[in-house]
Amino acid sequence: LSGSIFETVPLKLKSPPAKTKNKTIVPNLPNELVGKITFIGSTPLTTEELQIFDLCLIDIAIILRKDNLLDKLYDLNVIFSVDGSFGFIPITDSQGKYARMAIYNMERIRKLRNAEQVAFIFTEELVHHFWNLEDETETKLKVIEILQLTEPRITKEYVESWELNWT
Repeated sequence: LSGSIFETVPLKLKSPPAKTKNKTIVPNLPNELVGKITFIGSTPLTTEELQIFDLCLIDIAIILRKDNLLDKLYDLNVIFSVDGSFGFIPITDSQGKYARMAIYNMERIRKLRNAEQVAFIFTEELVHHFWNLEDETETKLKVIEILQLTEPRITKEYVESWELNWT
């Protein structure tokens, strides 16, 4: 996609994590999603990854509003993991815990060919949660709708060329 807005966010796979005074920076939440997403990270995101995630969150908030879902959202823990694994601390204050999670395998994400694919993966997990979709085809079509706000040239045919799992 020559001329894509996502191309303005170059993927520098070796770029350092985004930090300020020894504190890792997390994506910016649009007002509509404040209190609905908590970021947990075992690996910091690069500046470029943060910019891509920020664009995705803005588009997600717009479509959530369009779909009249803002008042129906459950909170979500978003986990950025080096390899997709995430450990839990022992539960000492009760017999069990319930947690809604989206876990990103940053090692695999950083191997993707372009920023559009990174945006797609970031958005896809949030769509599964906020739209309560399990079907992969429905989810991917909703992701395309969302990402077209930023990049209208992202189409089903373009995404299919990535050979993603649609079932």
